[in-house]
Amino acid sequence: NKFPLINGLADVRDYYVANCLLFKLNKGSLRIENEFGEFIEQSAPCLFLLEKDQTITLSMSEIEGHIDFSSLEVSYDLMQKFYKVFYSTRNYNDRELSLKTKPKYFFHADLLPGMSDTFDSILHGVACPRVCSNVSIDDHDYSYFSLMYLISAFVRKPGGFDFLERAIKITTKEKVYNIIISDLTRKWSQAEVAGKLFMSVSSLKRKLAAEEVSFSKIYLDARMNQAIKLLRMGAGNISQVATMCGYDTPSYFIAIFKRHFKITP
Repeated sequence: NKFPLINGLADVRDYYVANCLLFKLNKGSLRIENEFGEFIEQSAPCLFLLEKDQTITLSMSEIEGHIDFSSLEVSYDLMQKFYKVFYSTRNYNDRELSLKTKPKYFFHADLLPGMSDTFDSILHGVACPRVCSNVSIDDHDYSYFSLMYLISAFVRKPGGFDFLERAIKITTKEKVYNIIISDLTRKWSQAEVAGKLFMSVSSLKRKLAAEEVSFSKIYLDARMNQAIKLLRMGAGNISQVATMCGYDTPSYFIAIFKRHFKITP
């Protein structure tokens, strides 16, 4: 995607990473910071891997007037499959190094020969409104092995295996998010979501409270994440995007978007 994407977008604040995210920076520089105070800053060309279930701020800067990047979500199901493959190759030294390493929520790797083309081939093969998180990639599909090749650039780094182990765990927050984003045009209630999870509303509230998050916050994150993806893709005008994200009026959608991301759509 070429910069500027959304009216000169330079920063994206409070973006909830719902699935593990591969981020390829072709031109420019990028700083990523999460709510835990961890940050990373790199110049192009490079590849980032971001852990799911964290809230980040992306700060992008032009270099010689250019910034160019692409992103690709990696679904929970795929991360489970990759974990099984990589875990079978794990040795004692990897585990010892992992135990001594502070948890890391994002990594970067240099773009080795062929990695950029591999990333682009996957991206073009699975492009969809949900940016691939709901696309099934068969185990024997070219994209499956290509994606595993890109992920392999990170698993041998300090903390890489711990990253994979966290990636295959799923929280109640994530389960709620996945239900809501499956149909944002629907007006979801806590009772409906609790029913989908085969639990009572009180149990759902209790589990979310233990994870220090509210139902309304998850709902907002799902709507805003979908909104910024649709705008980046040029999937419609403001009114159409507002409707696709479950808002009745464009003006209210614009106000919520601006309050959330600190930018105007």
